[in-house]
Amino acid sequence: MKKNIAILFLLTALIFADSCKKHEDTPVVYYTASCTVNGKPDQFKTTSTFSRFCILSGVCNTFFVDPNNSQINSLTIGLPLDVYTGMNLKNGDKGIQIVFYDGQGRGFFSSKYDSLAIHIDEWQGHGGWGKGTFTAKLRYSSTVPPYADSITLTNGNFSSRIWYYFQQ
Repeated sequence: MKKNIAILFLLTALIFADSCKKHEDTPVVYYTASCTVNGKPDQFKTTSTFSRFCILSGVCNTFFVDPNNSQINSLTIGLPLDVYTGMNLKNGDKGIQIVFYDGQGRGFFSSKYDSLAIHIDEWQGHGGWGKGTFTAKLRYSSTVPPYADSITLTNGNFSSRIWYYFQQ
């Protein structure tokens, strides 16, 4: 009897271990964002979803030019918890934020002194999709008023899954 239980336990452990292993033929799913940064087009991607693990706002997601190097060339979009399809967000609205790190790792942030507009094209909530467009003028984090060192993001768009159910 003990031998049968031990064999059953071993088989269960092997099946569980195999199911957790990433198979080579499983494609990586990337969610994307793009924008023009000071006139130069940039493409970003991530395997992360919009979630509530966010210190910037209610929900956020970070996209990267190269997901293997998260210290440079990244774009974070933060939205309020009460986001919905058709919502127009502008600078000064509670819970919105865009952060951009350039190729040198310098951080640019939206502030009350700069422009920011986000339109939510689709927001399906937990398990669904979040899609939208944006434009922004962001200031370099180490400058003081009048914020001479800034960047402009135009023609911005994003598309990502939303996953925050367990983060209630």
